[in-house]
Amino acid sequence: MKTRRNKRNFQLPLAIASLSFLAPMQSGLVNAANDDAEFKKIKNTQTLEEVVVSAKREKKVFERDYKSIAGKRIFDGPYGNEKFIIAIGQELKNRGEKKRVFTRGLKMPQSYASSSLDRYHYPVTDACGIEKFTFYEGGDFRALGHRQSEKEVLIDVMTGGGPFSAPGVWGPYDQVRGKRHKMKMIMGDAKSDGMGLMESGYAIGMKAKLPTYVMQSYGDKFNIAIDKAGQCLVDKTDEEAANRLISGKSN
Repeated sequence: MKTRRNKRNFQLPLAIASLSFLAPMQSGLVNAANDDAEFKKIKNTQTLEEVVVSAKREKKVFERDYKSIAGKRIFDGPYGNEKFIIAIGQELKNRGEKKRVFTRGLKMPQSYASSSLDRYHYPVTDACGIEKFTFYEGGDFRALGHRQSEKEVLIDVMTGGGPFSAPGVWGPYDQVRGKRHKMKMIMGDAKSDGMGLMESGYAIGMKAKLPTYVMQSYGDKFNIAIDKAGQCLVDKTDEEAANRLISGKSN
């Protein structure tokens, strides 16, 4: 009885070992069959001829929502007679009331380091309507403001807003104070603008994000006010003083 029991106990591990030995063989046969089937699929697959794709790499084209007039970059307009704008600004500086004010509420160029600037304003009503204008000055920054409504002042940046700032709207950094609107940076195409050998984009300045018809409406009001006040100012001034006003020179 002991002998039979030992034989059975010996046969069980032998059977397990045999199964363990056969399992990899069976797996290998299955894998070989799968590989053979995949090979037949690839063999029967139709191949295409080599295709060569050629294309010309295009350079980035910058948004050109501006125009160039006399070397200046403007976005709409220009509105306002340049000589009259300078004359009104000079008259305000010569005879207006001076006050130091913060730049809060104004979008200033990054090059302007101070947090304040001088403001000149007529404290009383003037026959030419000069009291509706305000002149701002700080460093090389100069701007003329025109009150278009009780809470809105159109700011025309004359100098200090980059190389393309000039009297007349709408140019770089021209904006409406008292009205919440965003400003966006406008890039220029150096090659199209004739910037010598430079071919990359360059910053023109910040532009007020306003609909075109809104910019035109503000511009028209500014233009009418400038013509009326400027002509009145020059007419009531003697010729020599008028020339000084128009040239922007102090008395």
